[in-house]
Amino acid sequence: MKRTLITLCGLSIALLLLTATVPAAETQLFNKPGAYYVSASIDAGCSPNPAYFTIADGLTGTDLKVMGISPGFNCVTGAPADTQGFQLEAGPIIYSESKYLDNPPVVSPAPLSTITLSSGSTYTLYAYGGRNAYVVLEFKVTGGLTTPPGTPGTTPGTTPATPGTTPATPGTTPTTPGGTTTKPGSTPGGPAVSGPKTLEGKWKTDWWGVLTITINGGSVTGNYEESQGRINGTLSADGRTIKGWWSEAPTYQRPECAGIFTITLSPDGGSISGEWHFGESEYKYEMKGTRVK
Repeated sequence: MKRTLITLCGLSIALLLLTATVPAAETQLFNKPGAYYVSASIDAGCSPNPAYFTIADGLTGTDLKVMGISPGFNCVTGAPADTQGFQLEAGPIIYSESKYLDNPPVVSPAPLSTITLSSGSTYTLYAYGGRNAYVVLEFKVTGGLTTPPGTPGTTPGTTPATPGTTPATPGTTPTTPGGTTTKPGSTPGGPAVSGPKTLEGKWKTDWWGVLTITINGGSVTGNYEESQGRINGTLSADGRTIKGWWSEAPTYQRPECAGIFTITLSPDGGSISGEWHFGESEYKYEMKGTRVK
C-alpha cells in the first residue's frame, strides 16, 4: 500500500493505492421494487467489463433508459473513438444501440423504453466504443413483494441498499479498500439551517462548491461550480435520496472525470450528506453541504 497525491479534474486528492486480487464478476439480483441502474464498460486495457443481472420471481423491469454513455479511445491508435454503443442480451441479443460520430443512433429491434425485463433470465449488458467507453442503464423494478409485508426493507417503491443499487464495476467484488476520504478543512461553515424538506434547490458543498439540484418527478438533474460539473440521477420514493452519476470538465468521462454518487437530505431539510466515487470504484469520498438561502 502506498499513499500518493494526484490531481484529477481540478481536485488534488491523497489516495491509498491497494494491490489486491480481483475475483470474477457476480450476477446482481434485483429482488425489491425500486429504481436501479447497471453499468458496463471497457477498461484501460481494452477488455470488456459487462454487467450481469437478473430480476427476482414475481417482478419485472420496465422504463429502461440510458442514464449515461460515452465513447472512449481507439484501442489501436489511441485516437478518440468515432463509435459508441451498447447491447443487452438474455442469451440472444434483445436490444442494441450504436452511434457513429454525430449521426443519430441506430437501434434494434425496438425503442429501449418498450423492453420488459422478466424474471427467470440472466441479462448481460455490454458497452463498446473503445478504451474507457461506458454505459449506464436505468430501469424500474415493479411487482409484488418477494417477502411477507412488514419485513424491513421491502416497502414498494423504495430503493433498497442491496447489490445493484450502486453499480459495481463488472469483474470486481467490493472489498472496501481503505475506507473513506473527507476533504480536510472544507466542511461548509456554520450550522445547518432548517429549510424546505426537499433536495431541490441550491447547496453549498465541500467538494463541488455550490450545487444546484432540479427535480422532475423521479428524475434529477443539476450542475455544480467545480470544473463545470453536472449530475444526473434518480430520486428515491421518499424524496430524500438521490443516486446517480456526476461528470465534469475537461473530459466528462470516467473514471477520472465521472462517477457514481449518493446524496441524502437531513431530517430537518437544512443539510445534505453523501458520497462520490471515481467511476464505479469502491473507494468513496464523503461529501457534506448546507442549504443556500
